[in-house]
Amino acid sequence: MDKVNLLIFDECHHATNDEPYKKIMDDFYRSVRSSRPRVLGLTASITGQKIDPDKFEKVAQQLEVTFHARIETGSDPVEIAGFSTSAKLLCQRCDNYQKTKLAKEQTISKIIKV
Repeated sequence: MDKVNLLIFDECHHATNDEPYKKIMDDFYRSVRSSRPRVLGLTASITGQKIDPDKFEKVAQQLEVTFHARIETGSDPVEIAGFSTSAKLLCQRCDNYQKTKLAKEQTISKIIKV
C-alpha cells in the first residue's frame, strides 16, 4: 500500500457490510499507519439501496468513515444541470420481426441474384 498514491473506487456506495470495497479499506488501508494513499470514491447514487430520508445521514456518515473521507456534491442547480446527464426517453414501435426479416431476406436475395 505504500507504493499507492491514489485509490479510486467507482460505485463506492457499495462499500458496505462484507463488500470488496469495504474489505479493501478495512484490511489494507487501515493497516497502513504512514503514507496512506488518497481516496477518491465516485458514485451517481449515494446509496445502493432505497433508504428513508431520515436514515440518509447515517448511511452517508458510514461511507465517510469507511473511506476516511467526506462526501461532496454540487449545490448549484444550474451547474449540476450543465454537467450531468439524463436519460432521454424515445418510444418507437417495433415492426413485426418475422415480417421485417422476410423483407430483408428478399431484398438480399434480389441483390445477390443481380
